[in-house]
Amino acid sequence: MSNFVDALQKIVATRLKKFGYLYDPNLCEGDELFGFSKDLGDQIATLVQIQRKSGIPNDEFAVNLLRVKTVELQPRIYGGYAGALGARLTHMLWYVHELRDYPASEYWWVSIDRSGLEANLIDAVNQIERYGLAWVEDPKAPRPWEMPEYPADQFVDVLKQVVTPDLVRLGFRSEMHRINGN
Repeated sequence: MSNFVDALQKIVATRLKKFGYLYDPNLCEGDELFGFSKDLGDQIATLVQIQRKSGIPNDEFAVNLLRVKTVELQPRIYGGYAGALGARLTHMLWYVHELRDYPASEYWWVSIDRSGLEANLIDAVNQIERYGLAWVEDPKAPRPWEMPEYPADQFVDVLKQVVTPDLVRLGFRSEMHRINGN
């Protein structure tokens, strides 16, 4: 076993096991993907996936959170039903919880030695426990890529107050066009 897998087993597997997530070798792919799954019942499972950049001298990894159908469990999976959910942990932290603890929403933990790797895995699993598990297990979880819902009249009022004056000064005119549906 590699240092990365050893550290993953020692830190991540031990901590996630308390929440019902088990390391599953069937959800691994080479030295790039490592999966921990939990069966939620009703043929739905959640995955915490550690994605590693392979072929580089240091250890870089990101964390993916997925909710999928259990019959479709495999290392590279997403979608398959209306309640499917998936995002990088750091995307969810930025866009759902508006946390800016990392310099970018697309964040990869980078370490050059064993102690750095362990510190990064501990940091990542702290975020998984605090925010990630509740989000991925929630069937009504907000999706990081979706705009928040606002009443249309509130949106139009803000648009008129903030954007319209600047655009009018630049020679544009404001028009309202209705679209079908909601």
